Amino acid sequence: MKVHEVKTEAEFFAAVRKGLKMSEVRFNDRNYQVGDVLVQHEIDQKGKTTGESLCHEITHVLSGGQFGLDKQWCVLSLVNTVHMDCVALMEHLRDRLVEAADCMDAGIEVAQAAKGQTIKAKSIAKKQGKPEEY
Repeated sequence: MKVHEVKTEAEFFAAVRKGLKMSEVRFNDRNYQVGDVLVQHEIDQKGKTTGESLCHEITHVLSGGQFGLDKQWCVLSLVNTVHMDCVALMEHLRDRLVEAADCMDAGIEVAQAAKGQTIKAKSIAKKQGKPEEY
């Protein structure tokens, strides 16, 4: 897996960010491969980077020499891996939250059931002259 850092004009960068553009036509001077990472840096009209970047995994490479595409060019299909990681993390956290809530509910039931027993045990301990923290 290689990481390819490229510049992308603001107009196209915005379309990628919104999820409207999920492919990239590039001069294939980097030997792009499926599984590589494409980091796109937004540039303004003067060609200077704006500080904004997007990270994508390359899921398909359509090599040039077919469908009217020059041999030196390629079309990269992209997927936003950060988004997918966030979705997976949110699902994991949701499941842990449900588990925690179930444990809390069970703990409340145990505490309520034991409340009478705790009061009874303290009363017996007091009668026997044992310390309060017993």
